Amino acid sequence: MKKYLLLVICGMSVFIGFSQFVPNDSVGLAAWYRSDSVHMTGVGNTIDTLYDLSGNSLHAYQLSGSQTPDLILNEINSFPVVRFNSATDMDVDNLILEQARAYTIIAIVKNTHVGNSVSVFMELSTDGTNSSNFGIPAGSFQTSYGRVAIGSRSNQPFALIRGDNVLNSGFNYLSLEYLGVDPGVFGNYTMVGNNSSMNLSTGQNFAANNRSKLGSTVGNFDFQGDIVELMIFDTLLSASDSVQIQEYIKSRYIPELDLGADKIKQTFCTDTLVASSDSYSSYLWNNGSTNDTLFVDSEGIYSVIVTDIFGFTSVDTIKVSYAGNYLFGDTTICLNSSVIWDTHLSHSSYTFQWSDSSSDSLISISQDGTYWVTITDALGCYLISDTLNVLVDSFAAIASLG
Repeated sequence: MKKYLLLVICGMSVFIGFSQFVPNDSVGLAAWYRSDSVHMTGVGNTIDTLYDLSGNSLHAYQLSGSQTPDLILNEINSFPVVRFNSATDMDVDNLILEQARAYTIIAIVKNTHVGNSVSVFMELSTDGTNSSNFGIPAGSFQTSYGRVAIGSRSNQPFALIRGDNVLNSGFNYLSLEYLGVDPGVFGNYTMVGNNSSMNLSTGQNFAANNRSKLGSTVGNFDFQGDIVELMIFDTLLSASDSVQIQEYIKSRYIPELDLGADKIKQTFCTDTLVASSDSYSSYLWNNGSTNDTLFVDSEGIYSVIVTDIFGFTSVDTIKVSYAGNYLFGDTTICLNSSVIWDTHLSHSSYTFQWSDSSSDSLISISQDGTYWVTITDALGCYLISDTLNVLVDSFAAIASLG
């Protein structure tokens, strides 16, 4: 099905079409916020609306100009972020979770708070006496709360399914499941962890009028950081939907594996092929290396298979060649004739040392023998060519004697 994303800048709406799975193809999407679907205030980089793409019109908004967050472009794989500080937040009306109902939270966020805090990036209103506050702890707060390990519920109704660094710039892909409990005991559960975790704490439902919030301005719980994407499902995701969500996140935010275009090198110095990314968990080159980089000191075709943090694999291949002609197959020439081996390289950039001690960029060969050349580039790196075997066919001379 053809999907569209909406970007509104200074009153102008831009629709960009694309064909792929999107989160609202899944069952139970209650709200979906993404940093490229916003309305600008027209004052600097500030935004007053972060649109809900779920179709439920639960848009996040900020009416006070002094509390509007900023849109910062090209922060994560060319996509923007919505940047909050301790004085900015956004409201969402009518986004209310049932404490007795299971739900799933997906988030791509970045915490830049350097003090002792639990940086709350989202507070969700509930139908009980407590709201649900999702945050990332910093400083001493990383160890001063109870912790739930990834994939373990530890006798709690919450489970952190994933907590991955999407990029080396510190953005986290976070996924949490809530099983749903009796509202009477909901306030007994607290979940926090380290900077790669989604953390949930419960407290008095201070969001007035059943109003949820993105960001926080409350003391040690204020949010300083970036929101890229938030999804709230009012159900647990099926296995197939979970995989498709991961594929969607991967396609948007994990840089595509790219060794670059095939290259013809002008120097013989060792080159380095780089596949490194914090988004990849393993590497396998066609020479058996499992490093994230490969040192290349000869021509050839090189390929690497990477496995990303979601378990998907990607492959890329590159051909590395050297400038010049230093490969010449064995040959037979007639008596009194010659063959020219021309390297097609310039004396201004290279020096040449042939096996017969000549030093030109080419050699004229008329005698039996083996020939090779050592070529040195301007950086002092050198290449020794293959050996050329030349045979002179003297049959015509022998035949003329008869």
